[in-house]
Amino acid sequence: MALYDEVGEETKEENKEDWVGVKREALTKSQAILEGKNDKIKKRKIELDAAKEKDGSLIKTMCREEEVRPNKRPKSDPKKADDIDPLKFVGQRIAKYFDDPTPEDPNHQIIYFGTVDRYSKKTSLWHIKYDDDDEEEFDIGEIRTGVLLYSSNKDKDEAVAS
Repeated sequence: MALYDEVGEETKEENKEDWVGVKREALTKSQAILEGKNDKIKKRKIELDAAKEKDGSLIKTMCREEEVRPNKRPKSDPKKADDIDPLKFVGQRIAKYFDDPTPEDPNHQIIYFGTVDRYSKKTSLWHIKYDDDDEEEFDIGEIRTGVLLYSSNKDKDEAVAS
């Protein structure tokens, strides 16, 4: 007590009433906020339960009909040749990179163009004849890669330009 008197502070008993009042006020305010939020939650739960009873599914009521996707067709395996007509590639131009190392750039590559000239059912491979008379056989993965590479580089194909 003597210490409180020296510094000019009130005693614990006098301070206690003020502190309890402030604490009660804060608790009352917090309780009112929580009750308000609880009312909103109760109302939303009632709405959702009613919608669920009506439609039988909570998901249907929360998603608009336009947002529900139709059933997708199954994807085909890109490595299987039987998913496509193999003859559709015959006559198609293709491109492939070949290594062409130089002293300045050991990783240098050059693009070559060719044409798919036939398909072998026996081996399931396509025969490619390049513009420089070189030949090679491709499987389905290589054909698709070659077609895509050609489509992005066809402006460099001199055989078609001339």
